[in-house]
Amino acid sequence: MFTPRSFHQAALITSIIVLIYNSISLVNAGPPLVTDDTGIVPLNEWQFILSVQGESRPATDSGSLPAVELTYGFFKDMNLTGVIPRQYVEDRGEPSKTDFGNAQINYKWLFYDSDVNDSEGLTLAISPVYSFPLTKSSRIRGLAEDVRALSMPVIGSLVKGRWEFVAQASYDIASGEGSVDGLGYGVFAVFNTTDSLQLMAEIYGAELSGDGFVDAGLNYDEGFMNWRLGALWMMGKGFSLLAAYGGRIESDLPVDQELDYDFFLGLQYDTE
Repeated sequence: MFTPRSFHQAALITSIIVLIYNSISLVNAGPPLVTDDTGIVPLNEWQFILSVQGESRPATDSGSLPAVELTYGFFKDMNLTGVIPRQYVEDRGEPSKTDFGNAQINYKWLFYDSDVNDSEGLTLAISPVYSFPLTKSSRIRGLAEDVRALSMPVIGSLVKGRWEFVAQASYDIASGEGSVDGLGYGVFAVFNTTDSLQLMAEIYGAELSGDGFVDAGLNYDEGFMNWRLGALWMMGKGFSLLAAYGGRIESDLPVDQELDYDFFLGLQYDTE
């Protein structure tokens, strides 16, 4: 039987890796999906994304209302991204709470480009992300934990005509109230129906392990696999609309922490 304390620890541990995959900065074609891609904002250009994100689990509803993401092409084939979310959490039977959530800093380097042409080619990138609590008040009120998380993904993308296929693998570390390591993965396909509309399908997940699970009364190893469907509509003059909806495929997490559904809705602007 889980005590309230062990439920809290389980939620904390699982939410760390979920945070990495759900709130990570995913530049260019990455949003509205969870898996990153190899897209790079050009040198000296900017990209802004304003989004609302949410997820529902049996024990709680949570999300970002809103999240602000800013990306800058500071060097050839290199981006630097910062994300600041306004977090909300509503535990079942409790009033909702809102404050700043965990901020993220992301560096992306496109280190290989076969440069065949715009409709065919292979690209590879690394995209480490560091996540940390932004304010003391959010930790006191239970909206963010005093936990630091580092995700170190390697990403590959293959373009074939109207199709793009992307795969990502990462090693994730979370430290704080119980240590947890994770091996993350994600794959998705993009179909360009027109020059302005992309449709996407994704599978992503993680296999987690660490002493923090034992402290919470769980097995040493836990994991999950989820899906998402998304769309990106380029409206013109640098603006794009992003949307996605997803759910659970399978999970070893406690029943109260299993994902029911999640969503993403965002407005993106690229300088030209």
